[in-house]
Amino acid sequence: MKKGLLKAGVLLLLFAAALGGTAALINREKIVGTRQMEDASLPILYMEVADTKVNPMYGYASEMEEQYMRDSLTPLPTDRSLTMAIDPKNASVKTVSYRVSTADGTEVVETSKISKLKKKDGEIRAEFQLETPILMNQEYTLRFDVTLDNGETYYYYTRLLQRAGTNISEYLEFADSFYQTCLDSENASTLAAYLEPDETQTNSTYENLNIHSSFERITWGTLDMKLEKKAVPVIKDMNETTCSIYLTYVLSDTPEDETTDYYNVTDFYRMRYAQSRVMLLDFDRNTQELYDGKHTELTSKGINLGVVAKDVQYRSNKSSDIVAFVQEGELWSYNRSANKTTQIFSFRGGDLDERENLQEHGVKIVRVEESGDIDFVVYGYMNRDVHEGEVGIAVYHYGAELNQVEEELFIPMKSSYEYLKEDMELLSYVTRDDMLYVILEDDLYQIDIKQKSFQIVKEKLIKDRYVVSKSQASLAWMDQEEENACTQ
Repeated sequence: MKKGLLKAGVLLLLFAAALGGTAALINREKIVGTRQMEDASLPILYMEVADTKVNPMYGYASEMEEQYMRDSLTPLPTDRSLTMAIDPKNASVKTVSYRVSTADGTEVVETSKISKLKKKDGEIRAEFQLETPILMNQEYTLRFDVTLDNGETYYYYTRLLQRAGTNISEYLEFADSFYQTCLDSENASTLAAYLEPDETQTNSTYENLNIHSSFERITWGTLDMKLEKKAVPVIKDMNETTCSIYLTYVLSDTPEDETTDYYNVTDFYRMRYAQSRVMLLDFDRNTQELYDGKHTELTSKGINLGVVAKDVQYRSNKSSDIVAFVQEGELWSYNRSANKTTQIFSFRGGDLDERENLQEHGVKIVRVEESGDIDFVVYGYMNRDVHEGEVGIAVYHYGAELNQVEEELFIPMKSSYEYLKEDMELLSYVTRDDMLYVILEDDLYQIDIKQKSFQIVKEKLIKDRYVVSKSQASLAWMDQEEENACTQ
């Protein structure tokens, strides 16, 4: 019964009626070509606000375009003092410097090396103060340049905003208390006053909840959820009256006589501070189960993937004997004839390392062959391996016979995953002759999957002057730069 309450996502298969039994996992190392995928190696950098660690930042291997780096917002107090902390993991940090620039990166306001790095309890901390005043209520980019002992430099980004009366400490305390109280059955009733239950809500799954969902769902009902990885708040936006914060954390549930299940959970809070208290204006929660293939459940409708989104991306071969599907940044395949589930691609290791579990990438299935070979694309931030810290689009081929993945092409980009995701959703079309067309940073790319090459077909497409058909099979644009002077 408990398991039934959690399970929400079913991958519908063309061969669903023929399914039966329980799939077995092929245990395999994360092999790329003939080598094992390298572990994540970069430090994680945090800001400290109101004595709270916030805004985790992950290293980029090259300088990015500032206007795209909008993952977090760090408030700057009136004395312009800041505190940052580094979790070096297994890296050895040599020097740290910072740069403040305008939000679009066109003007540098201040650069300086942080001279006093203090090591304590495995962390590296530093307190520093901006010498140059910045405009109130205007966003800037704060970039840290972290140089390791091997001489390589990685870049970490957050936005910077000086604003009076933000009440940020109250907002951080509220968000942290809310998600943890949801897991505390004895005190969860105190949260009811902040919710606005709507009986028209289906309340049939834990996958997507909001402020109108039932109190029982938001507080995890009768489930015995345990906190595996605590949330580090990400401040997204703030002004004189409201603040928006994201929390991402990992929960686990161990039903009786079953394997432990793990879940990535993301909460969104929009709050207002009034009358000496925090008011919850909006709340959303997204829960995604980390599929492990160890206890694949087959039903008359297909594979039950657990708590997942309804629109699971999947593709099968022509005979509908093999299906590939994507769940929470991982690519899997199921072979009906062999009754096997195989993990094709994943950045995630076995210990839920926050770097490897970072969901800043997407996977697109290109093709599934009769042999079980699969062509696919990984786009966004590369969590680990040879492209760790890079943002781009990588084309891979999985060979079923050797059970290994080979990278065929990598195109580096300068924008963040969120912008790259928008591009891929706008256009990522594969033709019958294995040409992949994508719009990346306003350029139209043609990627030849067979030849492992690419070319830019059209540079600098201008927003509102081109259109993509619903099927993505056609793209039309105006040649002239002047919108009202177009003849072609």
